Amino acid sequence: MKKHICTILCLVTMLGFVLTFVQEKWHPFKLKPLGGVTYETERPELSLKSFASGEYQSNIEQYSRENFGFREWAIRLYNQANYNLFDQTTNRFVVQGKDGRTFFEESYVISYTGETYLGEETIQKSTKQLKLIQDMLRAKGTTLLPVFVLGKASYYPELIPDKYIAKRHETNNYQEYLKAFAEQGLEMIDFNKYFCDRKGTETHAIYCNLSAHWTVYAASQAMDSLVRYMEGKTQQTQAHFQITGFDNTYLMTQDDDLYSMMNLMFPMRHNSIDQPQFSFTEGYKPKVLAISDSYWWTVWAWNVALPQNLFSDGGFWFYSRTLAYPKRGSHRLQARNRKPRLCAAGLHRSNQPPLALRLY
Repeated sequence: MKKHICTILCLVTMLGFVLTFVQEKWHPFKLKPLGGVTYETERPELSLKSFASGEYQSNIEQYSRENFGFREWAIRLYNQANYNLFDQTTNRFVVQGKDGRTFFEESYVISYTGETYLGEETIQKSTKQLKLIQDMLRAKGTTLLPVFVLGKASYYPELIPDKYIAKRHETNNYQEYLKAFAEQGLEMIDFNKYFCDRKGTETHAIYCNLSAHWTVYAASQAMDSLVRYMEGKTQQTQAHFQITGFDNTYLMTQDDDLYSMMNLMFPMRHNSIDQPQFSFTEGYKPKVLAISDSYWWTVWAWNVALPQNLFSDGGFWFYSRTLAYPKRGSHRLQARNRKPRLCAAGLHRSNQPPLALRLY
């Protein structure tokens, strides 16, 4: 009996090695790609020099670790075991909240606790520069509007783990920029305060527990406020949107982005997310340039497209480094890595004053 068991185990092991080799070579099984940012390692070329120095052996070992068959499945299994058995996430950028079901991106947490504080001198200098640019553009009929968006750590500070709270500083960049903006008289909008003050009164979720980004519903409330703000500037009746209904049968990509980064085998429970359905009214559409981060993608995505229906397109500068634009005839949003060029004349070609929008 023991002999048969050993034989079976030996055959199963050999079969596993063969399948792994076949998967690595020809990929007959289609596996779900890993979430997050990945960097592909090219297979090293064998040469007498690299072999003699040991460089080839080291590189081929690294390549094999990142390209063996069923790697995606093995990583997900490992991550799932760590999460279920030890209540840990293997992605160092994902922070599990105190409730065990809400997750944060670590950068938001350490920003909230003040670990990334830039210092008073830097903040004062950049605020003065921003105020100068705002005044110069205003003289040319353009409004530069800094906008603070909501941060998940600010919205759920009670769920931040104690190890981060223990390192909390007396202030952070957000608080100091608010003070500097007020001192300089810089025109701005603070959606972080708006949503935090209304916490507990919203009838629809502002965040999914598995996400780093706000929901489409939350973003749409901010967009509504922006449109009304712009109406006050242009003194014209602008295009508006209405929410005609909600659908809670699916999640948008940004609603479970942290879960995707965790690369688990099994799905996780999430709070109910109501995806708004929109209709639009006709009206004046000011030209808007958005200089923003991934929070703007929430409303810019092709299946939401609020800016595209409310504004005359002035562009989207993603992190001020990438020009993002919707490809014609396609529902997929494209991005090209090209350094944007700021040209004041290009910002106010129309007769009506456009607005340059900056999100933080």
